[in-house]
Amino acid sequence: MRTTPAILALAAALLLPLNAEAKLGYLAVDGMEADDYKLMSQAARERMDGQPVGHQVEWRNPKNGNTGVVTLKALEVQDGLPCRVNEHTVSIAKTGRSGSIISRICKKDGKWLIAPKE
Repeated sequence: MRTTPAILALAAALLLPLNAEAKLGYLAVDGMEADDYKLMSQAARERMDGQPVGHQVEWRNPKNGNTGVVTLKALEVQDGLPCRVNEHTVSIAKTGRSGSIISRICKKDGKWLIAPKE
């Protein structure tokens, strides 16, 4: 699987804090749209609660046909905070391209935020 501009945009979006999601429209590269980021984020942050490692959550944007799968790869503790390592696989319907990246999110003050690598 090769890295495409859409996946690089996805990586950039995942580096933004949760409250920046509304500003992701400008990152719509190679068919990835703001709604896609919201669906992906919701899957990673909300629909993984209480799930075991290996659990997968699929998302689909009915507006453009883009799809993705978030896979819970690991549960960790970083700086005393509960964290998840997720693999995000995204498929762009219009171009047929796909790719994946790994992200780490940690829960602080009740919100899931992107965590820097140790």
